[in-house]
Amino acid sequence: MTTTIQDVQGSGTVHCCRVNCKVTLSTLTYTYPLRLVSPRAHTPNHVSVYVLTYGGGLVSGDRISLTVKVDEDCAMSLLTQSSTKVFRQRPTASSLDEIVTQISPPTNVVQTLSARISRNALLAVLPEPVTCFADASYNQRQVFRLEQGASLVLLDWFTSGRKSRGEAWQFDRYASVNEIWVEGDAAQSSAKLILRDAWLLDDEKDSACNPKTGDQHTYKERVEPYHCFANLILAGHRVSNLVAAAMNAFDKVLITASGSGGCAVSSSIQSLIWSASPLPLAVGDITGIVIRAAAMDTPIMRTFLNEMLVGLDAELGENLFSLI
Repeated sequence: MTTTIQDVQGSGTVHCCRVNCKVTLSTLTYTYPLRLVSPRAHTPNHVSVYVLTYGGGLVSGDRISLTVKVDEDCAMSLLTQSSTKVFRQRPTASSLDEIVTQISPPTNVVQTLSARISRNALLAVLPEPVTCFADASYNQRQVFRLEQGASLVLLDWFTSGRKSRGEAWQFDRYASVNEIWVEGDAAQSSAKLILRDAWLLDDEKDSACNPKTGDQHTYKERVEPYHCFANLILAGHRVSNLVAAAMNAFDKVLITASGSGGCAVSSSIQSLIWSASPLPLAVGDITGIVIRAAAMDTPIMRTFLNEMLVGLDAELGENLFSLI
């Protein structure tokens, strides 16, 4: 494995390949403030990489860019050791006058991931949740390009902030866009977009007016009592057992709720609510599911996610996400 330092600040490259019947990393490069760590593998068919930052979080102005390639017949996990903390925005100043007057605008945090997954390969992106501090601004974009026969597990989740410190929903912005593209076969060389999924939460600390009723409600009031939200995307034949189990579980929820398999509205507040739907567009053998969930707190959500990921260790040899 080659571990080197790159020139562009906050950039990283990971290349997962198979050498002598064992999955390994041929390339692992990163620059400050990004840090990539790969612990010793406990199985010959899977490697894991922890995406870390110095200081335990992202500060105003940080730009993180990660490029990942997973070769044929390989399996790799991308994880974090703890929640991704996004600290509050700080004004930037390029001159003494701006420092004194503090008129310069704050800068946000940007994090991007570009991944290519080869045939019969599996990439599991299972980070801890993003937690934005008060006045923080976070922008994330993740693009996945799958060859025919590739598989993907993608978890995108976040909390309301430091609720214990009274900072629930006090961040300025949380924006996350995930795209999944499937490469065409020899007869169709162009890639096809099968999913674009986005979160966009803009600053709404002041009350907003309902155009229908005229009532004033804050964003916080509309999402209470839920403080943790997650999207879990499962795609490809290597996670087909997880897809089937999730759909069966959701069908049972619908039947229990309505008695007829249709959607039902309950007057009681649930500690966790969730939905499941097939990927809106399937290409070749790339099919899957999108699971959306909201929970009252992070431990409740984690329990649910671990239930949805039961059986993943059969493909990875180990499910490190369940151990965090």
